[in-house]
Amino acid sequence: MKLSSRLRSLGAALVCISMVLCNVPLVQAGDVVIGVGPVEENVYGNGTSPILAMVYDELLDAYVPTTVWPSGGYPYADPPDGNSVTLTASPTAAGSVLGNVYGGYAGILTTDQSADSNIVEMSYGTSVNGNVYGGYAEDGDATLNSASIQGNVTGSVYGGYAMENAANNNVSITNAATGSGSVTGNVYGGRAIDGDATDNTVYIRNSSVTGTAGDNAIIAGGSTVDGEANSNTVTINATGDTANLQYVNVAGGRSVSGDVTENTVNISAGSGGTVTINGSVYGGYTVNGTQTVDNAVNISTTGTGSVSVTNVYGMYAVDADSQYNVLTFEGGSTVGSAYAGYSKDNDVHDNWVTVNPTNLDGGTGWTEQANTVNITGNVDVKNVYAGYTEQGGASFNLIDIKGAQENGHFYAGYTENGEAYDNHVLVNGLDVGSFHGGHSDSGTAHDNTITVTMGSIKNLYGGSTEGGTAEYNDVSIIAGRVDETIYGGYAASGEANYNMVTIAGASDNVPQNIIIPPNINAVVHDVYGGYSESNLAGGNIVEVYKYGSVFGNVVGGYSGFVTSDESSGTTQLNTVLVNDGAIIHGDVYGGKSGAARENHVIIDGGVIDGDIIGGGVA
Repeated sequence: MKLSSRLRSLGAALVCISMVLCNVPLVQAGDVVIGVGPVEENVYGNGTSPILAMVYDELLDAYVPTTVWPSGGYPYADPPDGNSVTLTASPTAAGSVLGNVYGGYAGILTTDQSADSNIVEMSYGTSVNGNVYGGYAEDGDATLNSASIQGNVTGSVYGGYAMENAANNNVSITNAATGSGSVTGNVYGGRAIDGDATDNTVYIRNSSVTGTAGDNAIIAGGSTVDGEANSNTVTINATGDTANLQYVNVAGGRSVSGDVTENTVNISAGSGGTVTINGSVYGGYTVNGTQTVDNAVNISTTGTGSVSVTNVYGMYAVDADSQYNVLTFEGGSTVGSAYAGYSKDNDVHDNWVTVNPTNLDGGTGWTEQANTVNITGNVDVKNVYAGYTEQGGASFNLIDIKGAQENGHFYAGYTENGEAYDNHVLVNGLDVGSFHGGHSDSGTAHDNTITVTMGSIKNLYGGSTEGGTAEYNDVSIIAGRVDETIYGGYAASGEANYNMVTIAGASDNVPQNIIIPPNINAVVHDVYGGYSESNLAGGNIVEVYKYGSVFGNVVGGYSGFVTSDESSGTTQLNTVLVNDGAIIHGDVYGGKSGAARENHVIIDGGVIDGDIIGGGVA
């Protein structure tokens, strides 16, 4: 046997002995394949620290034991580009690194302070008890770095981490077998501090990410403190297995101080797959950014797949407007809360919610300024908000329902402390819950509308407010059924004035742009043009036309009686009109209150089973 052949055999034998007796995994650092036992310190793709390892010798064509210095250098040597660390378990070992792993590290004293095109790969059976960085730049950019995880990481994973810009970095977490592909910590495709996070991605398939109760972990395609987060993507999928994210918030793009635009989160479950996210999902998230547009969350299922998410936001802004953000639901999913756009302190306006045939029962969809919620399929959602704000105004928001089954509430516009005005609801659906054109907890609700052309509904509120005035709101029932109560305007403590309700049926009063089959009834229960619990209700109108049927009372204006003071509990100048062909199985009041003045009931045909009272005592 030739010497070279004997050396090759010896080298191979040493590899086998080392792998079996030492249970060492294989590690590739700085493009050099090495085998190590548990590493008790950090591993750098471009490091200077020696590692006792099994190194492949091309001359011998075998692995031989030796001391290895990975290529490049940390923290001072160059280059921090194009390096890799690959951790691979042996058939009999599940090796581990007890520190951080860096594909490439750019220190503050390196000539090139950027970390580019570095790679970390972890295969099934390996683990890292620390953070994993595809590329790390202390004072520069991180670009085109990646971290591929099929092992288990107890720490955070970064495709690229940079003090300046982070762009085109990627994290992939997948499972090669049950129990693999897990991270206990944060996951960032690209993480920037002072610069922008752009075009970074995170891909999670049939894997798990876990945070801590009360301190959720973060998964973000791109995240930055002071820069912009643009065009980042998170994709989460489960097919034939489970993707389990516990105590985790997911964001396509995040920024504390900068703009957030065109970020996307895609969540899907194929047949036999289950995605569970115990936390919130944000297409985009910012605290103080200015532009918060075109962010999206897409949730879909096929076959027997299912998705369950606690909260969903197309865009979440604390102190900024948001616009043109989109939520799309297709297939079978359960959502606790769904917000196409949310602003904590600013206005919300010009938002749309479109609901196509679906089963809704368990969440909220909120949008602001031309944001959209699209729902198709068997999706559980409890409440839908076209526009929601805590401190600003809610206006020009739209809900368009086309076939749904839902037991919660739909709000076109909702504000806690501002005005709700010019919000609109269109219903042409199946079994749905309650609708509010515009609602304010403490401000005025005015000029909001609801139009129903088909469907079975619980309650309708054209405009509603707890502490302000409800005025100039309008509800029209062309066809369909309302099982409980219709309020043109509702005010818990303020006035309800100049609101209107029209019960049309398929009569000549139907607008020209709405097509209804002939002789289709509008069947409703109690109807109030304006309703105030304790204040003035004035100038409200209810009209009931042919094919309109009311199985309850019709009241033009209602005010609850509080004291004998006529300034409380007053109805004035309210009107009810009953036209030929209308049927009312109850009483008709022009005004009903503690003090009723100048209210009117006008009968132009129809059938009324109960009493007719121009003004009555509540």
